[in-house]
Amino acid sequence: MIDDIIKFSKKVYSLTTLIRYATRIKILNESVAAHCHQVALISLKLYEQYKDEIKLNLEKMLAMSIIHDLAESELGDIPFPLKNSNKTINTLIEKEEEIVIQNLLGKKYSNIFNEFAKKETIESILVNLADEISAHIYSIEELSLGNINIKEIFDETSSRIQKSLNEIEKYKNAKK
Repeated sequence: MIDDIIKFSKKVYSLTTLIRYATRIKILNESVAAHCHQVALISLKLYEQYKDEIKLNLEKMLAMSIIHDLAESELGDIPFPLKNSNKTINTLIEKEEEIVIQNLLGKKYSNIFNEFAKKETIESILVNLADEISAHIYSIEELSLGNINIKEIFDETSSRIQKSLNEIEKYKNAKK
């Protein structure tokens, strides 16, 4: 039993050294593990922000936060522009990610990942928002250091954050 946990831990340890934005010129290196940790913390804060207005499942939100990039331990950092350049490519990548997560953690967590990817539940919308906020904060840090090459990420995440906030408002209004 402990051998399986050690084997799993060795596989996912690569997330601590796998650097995000591999195709971008950057000043700061952010590991996938650090990003997932930040997404989990932001998700916790979002849960606290909305829990009185919307029925939320914190366990599911935290699981989504922690595993949303877990497949990168085997697939590597998949650049956002590639992932979202085409619906077919996105679907194929998400299917591969789902398979990796199922192999690492089982069907329960691959289902949670699939929910995150579809962005159809309030928990998945909030965790995707946390993911965008994390990327946005990274872009702000890069820009503050003079890296104008990251401006595109700043602009894109600003737009996606607003879109997520609009989705949350629609969800809140529909539940009234």
